[in-house]
Amino acid sequence: MTPGSIAKEINKARSLYKKGKECYENAEFSESSRLLQRAVRIQENYLGKYHEETIRSYWRLGRAECKEQGHRVQALRAFQRAARMAESTFTASSYQHLMNDIEQCWRAVQPEDKDSLKVMTSVFKFEQQGDAAYKRNRYVKAIEAYCKALKLQDESLLGQNSLDGADIRCKLGLCFLKTSATPQARRALQMAYDCFVGHVGKQHPATLGAIAKMKAIAIIAHKQ
Repeated sequence: MTPGSIAKEINKARSLYKKGKECYENAEFSESSRLLQRAVRIQENYLGKYHEETIRSYWRLGRAECKEQGHRVQALRAFQRAARMAESTFTASSYQHLMNDIEQCWRAVQPEDKDSLKVMTSVFKFEQQGDAAYKRNRYVKAIEAYCKALKLQDESLLGQNSLDGADIRCKLGLCFLKTSATPQARRALQMAYDCFVGHVGKQHPATLGAIAKMKAIAIIAHKQ
């Protein structure tokens, strides 16, 4: 795409965000969710998941989904996406402000659920442990940490079919590849790829990254 067409898509996302925010303020929560879902899909592709505008859109999407009956899974996943990216992007005070707001929103609609947000932060902790081990080339330790993160993720309300779970599966697949565990690497990357395609499409950088890793596995397997 040309720079002009990319700018056009980004501006479209900003317009969708603004309309979604207005709908939320007018208690039109279903329409707000629909508009913000469109916004984050564009922002994921053209701004990236770590961009402040993307994070803000996921946060607002979580707030809108919280107001929708039967949408608590969608709300929690949107909050997880916002919080996980903000932890790496925002200042400590801004991140804490975001987390306080997320907790307040969640408690308002799910007062009996005392575990889901704790699980979400525990997933973050194990992922960070895996990242630290990977940087030190301690791939077995990284695999252990990523598997703990995914076990919590998959068995909780967050579930398997989430972008953040797919991100972790890509990291896990790469660690398996580093340890020559080819079948496990292929399985983790295929699950990640399927999730990325469903949520953000085939041209998203994460989807393309998963494809590249699977091609590398195919080359290795062919040489063997």
